[in-house]
Amino acid sequence: LDAPYKAALLFLSDAIFDIPITKTSQSTKDYLELWQNVIIGDANSPVRVEKVYAETQLYSGYDTSESWGNWKVKEPKLYILKGTSVLLDISNERIEEAMSLLTDIAKNGVGCRTSDGFGAVAVCHDLHQLGVCSHE
Repeated sequence: LDAPYKAALLFLSDAIFDIPITKTSQSTKDYLELWQNVIIGDANSPVRVEKVYAETQLYSGYDTSESWGNWKVKEPKLYILKGTSVLLDISNERIEEAMSLLTDIAKNGVGCRTSDGFGAVAVCHDLHQLGVCSHE
């Protein structure tokens, strides 16, 4: 993947990722692949997850939409907290495809329950430009 272009995602709201919670450690490569699958979805995408700056929280609570006595959520969910940033590599050979994908991500969000406001992200937010010098 020839990737001279970069982009960043800024999480504007908490996100819920439907991934298994394990107590074992992962390699950096495995961790980045997990994020690639959850955010981008395609290992052959022109957009690759390069770095993740995330704060996470495990949530286990009650779901009162379930039948009586079954309210307790059995498995904790992984919440990715608002403010998380993800640095992306973008292939210059497939730039049109990458821009379409990033537009969809910005429009639809990432993770579960996006229709409830979770997983809202901005692509190339101004926050990521603070302190960047321009060479004119």
